[in-house]
Amino acid sequence: MRCIILITLLLLWSCGNRSEKGAGVGDSELGLERNEAPEQDIPTTKLLSPQEEDFKQVKQTQDTDKDTVEIGKQIIRIAQLNFQVQDFKEATEKIQQVAKANQAYISSANERNNGYTLDGEMVVRVPSKNFDKAIKEILEIAIYVNFKNESAEDVTEEFVDVITRLKTKREVEKRYLEILSRAKTISEILEVEEKLRVIREEIESREGRLKYLKNQVQFSTIHLNYYQTNEKYQKPPKASFLNKVGESLVEGWEGLLGFLIGLVSVWPLLIAVAGVAWWWIRRRKKKKNQTPT
Repeated sequence: MRCIILITLLLLWSCGNRSEKGAGVGDSELGLERNEAPEQDIPTTKLLSPQEEDFKQVKQTQDTDKDTVEIGKQIIRIAQLNFQVQDFKEATEKIQQVAKANQAYISSANERNNGYTLDGEMVVRVPSKNFDKAIKEILEIAIYVNFKNESAEDVTEEFVDVITRLKTKREVEKRYLEILSRAKTISEILEVEEKLRVIREEIESREGRLKYLKNQVQFSTIHLNYYQTNEKYQKPPKASFLNKVGESLVEGWEGLLGFLIGLVSVWPLLIAVAGVAWWWIRRRKKKKNQTPT
């Protein structure tokens, strides 16, 4: 009995020593892990491709410009006037005076004279603020107005869109230039330069469209068509019977000459047709002679 108790005590004592050693080792390992500094990731900057840069910049610029681009109403106004005047020359001078008084300019002018009427066409570009005033003063020159037509086109949305996209393209161009400065290989340089060429063509196109819209908004357009009738104009007298016969003879002779000239111009075809006809007639005669009677 005593032996069993002693053996049991020895086993318990040995297990206790082992557990203390294991706990000590675990603490030392944990201590080492706690003392070791964790590895830190080195921050890196990813050089995006031109396509990714374009998409990223466009998205960012569009998001910011939605609330920043604010302009007033942009209206393009156009008028068409058709009227009769008492004196054509005097009316032309008065229209030029009205244009000058309203800080306008004449972009085109044409005149026609068919004997019965003197017709004039003008395109006047007038500052939008003087548009109504200029139309009123021009119509005071008329003695009869055939028609008057005015139209207004709101291009505010397109105006904002062009400005926003132009700003976006310029930001993208700036980013491409930064990428070009960091490019190291020839292939990278050529790729970025090609993207720069495309984006600059788009910038020029947007700038041209914006310039056109600004001009159309700042200067309204007035299309003028005015005329003077010649009351003393007399239509030519009708031709007599003998005159008509003479004209018909002349026309017939000219037609005959034209026909002969046409035949001369196709002489190779006429020779070919004559040769075929001669061959066919000769063959018919031979067959007729060979037929027994």
